[in-house]
Amino acid sequence: MDVAATIFYRITNSHSRNGILESLPERKFKTQFEAYWYGIPNTPHKRGLFTLIKQLDQTRNQVVHWHTMANITAKEDGTNDVLMTLTGPNFWMGGDTPALTAADLRQFVDKASFTSRSINMFLMIACLDVPVNAATRQTWLGIFQQPCIYPIADTHPLSPNYKEPENPSVT
Repeated sequence: MDVAATIFYRITNSHSRNGILESLPERKFKTQFEAYWYGIPNTPHKRGLFTLIKQLDQTRNQVVHWHTMANITAKEDGTNDVLMTLTGPNFWMGGDTPALTAADLRQFVDKASFTSRSINMFLMIACLDVPVNAATRQTWLGIFQQPCIYPIADTHPLSPNYKEPENPSVT
């Protein structure tokens, strides 16, 4: 009932969702996976999965609240380059208004995909104890003992470039 009440009464926005994500692992695991979620203070890996989640929340808000803008640049040959961006609503005031390009949106999608899959793996391995072989479980439990860093290395199981180690005992 405690877990259900936490979920039911707190989801009203991203801040509430983040509160749930913070309180549920703390209730079940205390500090066991703190490095994964929060990073390690005063080290180069001082950020964890919550940093990624908050970055995604900020970018998501930009995507849904900003406006499309055609940035037209005249070229020497008389033609124009057009770059479509998402720009903050105060662009008309001048200054250095940030913008998001298609490449930024692809990076956002990749980061969101990794974050979602990482949370799902945590749920399956640490919370639900889904049956997997012992080596896989140990790999993931080891990952959850370290800060969640993005971008991920090619050696991380969620990397698109990951190659599973060969098992010499399999014939």
